[in-house]
Amino acid sequence: MAPEPGLRHTVMPGAEFEDLIGEDGNPIDPDKMFVAAGPDHLTYVRTAQRITRRHYYLGATHPSDQLEYSAGRRVDKTTAAALTEELKALRAARPTSGQE
Repeated sequence: MAPEPGLRHTVMPGAEFEDLIGEDGNPIDPDKMFVAAGPDHLTYVRTAQRITRRHYYLGATHPSDQLEYSAGRRVDKTTAAALTEELKALRAARPTSGQE
C-alpha cells in the first residue's frame, strides 16, 4: 500500500497548507489527534475528533477548509504517527510573530 501524501500536498497547484484544525475551529494539538482503539487493535488508532485541513488557494485572502478525517475514523498507526510528526515539524518551522 502506498503511503498517503503529506500535509503540504494539496489538490490544486499553488495552494498553501496552513494548519489542521479541530471541531472547535482552532489548531488541533498534534498529540491529541488520535486515541488508541483498544488492546485488541494493535495496528490502528481512531481520530479523537473531526480533523480539518486549512489551506489557502493561490491568490486567496481567506482560507479554505477540507475534511481530512471524520471523528472516530480508523487510521493505521504508522500513518497517524507520520501525520503527527509532520504537523509538529511544520509548526516548528513556521516563523513566530515578531520575527522575520
